[in-house]
Amino acid sequence: MLPSRGPHGSTSLMVPSTVTSDGNEGLSATQLAAPSPTDPTRTSEPVRATAPGPAHTPDPALAAPQLRDPARYHILGEHGRGGLGRVSRAHDRDLGRDIAIKELISRGHLSEIRFLREALITARLEHPGIVPVYEAGRWADGTPFYAMKLVAGRSLRDLLAERTTVDERIALLHHVIAVADAIAYAHGRNIIHRDLKPSNVIVGDFGETVVIDWGLAKDLTATEESTIGGGPFRANRDDGLTSAGSILGTPAYMAPEQARGEPVDPRAYVYAIGAMLWELCSLDKLPPNYAGQRHRLLRRAGIDPDLATIIFKALDPDPARRYPDAGTLAADLKAFKAGTRIAARRYSLLALLAHWTRRHRALAISTTMVFAVAITGGTFYVRSIARERDRADISEEVASYAKASAEATLNELTLKHAQLLLTTDPSAAIDALATYRGSDLNRAGQIRAEANARGVALVRATPHGSRVRWMEHTSDGGIISLSTDGTIARTSRNGASTIVSRGVAHFAQMSYSRVQRLLAYACDPSDLCIYDVGHQTPVSVAPIFRGVRPAGISFSPNGSLLALMSQDSVLRVVDVTIPHQPLLRLTKTIRGGADVVFFRNDVVVASSLTGIEFIYTDGTSQPFAVSNNSYW
Repeated sequence: MLPSRGPHGSTSLMVPSTVTSDGNEGLSATQLAAPSPTDPTRTSEPVRATAPGPAHTPDPALAAPQLRDPARYHILGEHGRGGLGRVSRAHDRDLGRDIAIKELISRGHLSEIRFLREALITARLEHPGIVPVYEAGRWADGTPFYAMKLVAGRSLRDLLAERTTVDERIALLHHVIAVADAIAYAHGRNIIHRDLKPSNVIVGDFGETVVIDWGLAKDLTATEESTIGGGPFRANRDDGLTSAGSILGTPAYMAPEQARGEPVDPRAYVYAIGAMLWELCSLDKLPPNYAGQRHRLLRRAGIDPDLATIIFKALDPDPARRYPDAGTLAADLKAFKAGTRIAARRYSLLALLAHWTRRHRALAISTTMVFAVAITGGTFYVRSIARERDRADISEEVASYAKASAEATLNELTLKHAQLLLTTDPSAAIDALATYRGSDLNRAGQIRAEANARGVALVRATPHGSRVRWMEHTSDGGIISLSTDGTIARTSRNGASTIVSRGVAHFAQMSYSRVQRLLAYACDPSDLCIYDVGHQTPVSVAPIFRGVRPAGISFSPNGSLLALMSQDSVLRVVDVTIPHQPLLRLTKTIRGGADVVFFRNDVVVASSLTGIEFIYTDGTSQPFAVSNNSYW
């Protein structure tokens, strides 16, 4: 990426890196070489990755075979430089694309270590927020360089400087979320940046966000010797790379423990992201040391309480109270952007209401308007009550008179209706008197006495809406019945009714076993259904009962067997001892068979074309003639 140069002469450029096949950081096995930006005619020679030697004498161990095309890169011009290196725009002749080349210009031992580590660590971080490294190596004179993707853009520092209001800066929040995602990825690879700040964040021309300058980065799982592949290298050897003493990084974005020179972990860079958020929301570069001042400044700037909570947690002086890593910080920032609740905040009922109001401002305004209209209407209504009260009193008197007149008429009609029912249905006459609320109790008593004298049903049940066609009493004193509207109902001895099935043909065949308390019936033209009256549950239709088209049904006296004659004159005897697991005991075709009934537990009687047949359940039969071939 090629941003504009920073105020201190540094260049904002995204620089990823590569690793050797053995997992240690080092230059790639085959290093590219290219003409030097200062001398385009100079040939280049890739070298093997080892620790750099003195600036004027390349280490012989770094030598590598000559490239097949030593003039692969055509330097288009220098873009920028800093104290350590310079960045040039170049054209890759082999692949026909423009790239960026960064090369070391400060040839000290520590400078080479930092430069090589920047290239190697960056190459390991394959993330959209980190530019990929294409090639790394040395020029013929031993100068380290690496080639990377060229992305035009500007630093976040420049974008912040252009925006002078909080609202303008808040529009950059999604870039900080992208930074948190990139740093979270690096933390997942055990890499810490150690110099995270807005000038090391590039925003591309197409909106992409990239973290650059990994020169101070550190692999938390590797020693410095394995990082570079050379001699001893310790953290305090970096002292002169960015700041004096043993502190690495930029003070404005350092966590307190980092500023004290203590060992750091990913939580230090949660603090750095928090400092960037602070700068975004308060227009001040450095947050105050006291939490109270921070609260007042953000409240004065109109910052949403959820975002303020995220900033305070990220900037907490105690690392244990910060977000544990950049990933959890990014998750809360994304929740805030989406308008959902964040994990860092405990919401009171009032805070939840305020949060909902902020996220649904239009609905809240509409609701407030509705309440305002309701209050206005209520006030008008209260003022109208006095005028309407007299009118209501008059209306109430008229309504009371009309109600009393209607009730008197209804009571008179009830008595007349009960009187008419005496001759046809005394029980219905008693039921009609149950609704009588009049004052002529003597006349009502006379009708009730005459009805009782004519005979009144002890229990009156109306399970059906039409005429009952078939019924059978059960062993517990209830009734099973089938009406002409195709409804099968079970009525208990106290008159309570339960619908067993609907939609059954009113001419359907039925049989009931008092012993097994099972009801068998033709539930549709082709299937046979069984209902367990004792448990008041239907038994699932077994395959043996599907498509039988029953014409006659009969239970054996002990209820263990069920005989059914199908419309195609096939007799079946089924063992229903276990209702949901029926077993076929006998299948026999009866010529002209139309009906069947059990004679005893082991004998069924079936009608035939010429008479009736006694058939044993073992399959043997004995014909028995019936005059005029009628069915019984």
